[in-house]
Amino acid sequence: MFRFEFWDCGESALKKFDHMLPACKEKTDAFLFLFSFTDRASFEDLPGQLTRLAGEAPGVVRMVIGSKFDQYMHTDVPERDITAFRQAWELPLLRVKSVPGRRLADGRTLDGRAGLADVAHVLNSLAEQLWHQDQVAAGLLPNPPEDTPS
Repeated sequence: MFRFEFWDCGESALKKFDHMLPACKEKTDAFLFLFSFTDRASFEDLPGQLTRLAGEAPGVVRMVIGSKFDQYMHTDVPERDITAFRQAWELPLLRVKSVPGRRLADGRTLDGRAGLADVAHVLNSLAEQLWHQDQVAAGLLPNPPEDTPS
């Protein structure tokens, strides 16, 4: 069984609080890199983020998650760019849709919760990656080669 704890330390938080990145990397098992299919800049930031953490945290699971995948009429990240990214970085890339969610009492504000069915594939994939990492650490599986682009 896995127990997940997530720390959100996006670029703006890291710039504002310089102590955050070292704290987030301490005893970390995985990094999730997020971008939005409707925000090209967030996708273009991924290589820099991945490069910055690649050498500092060897052996840590890294996964990429693209949000708003269902907003295909507004996408700024075409499939050919996703394919090129996956070939270059050889990392799991998952897609999640926009989740309208439930509304708070005011009727306008979303409560911020997604249903389990909306995120189950992400959690399952993360658990699989962490399980594999544990098997490698225990010497039960061979150590994979580094997955940074050449």
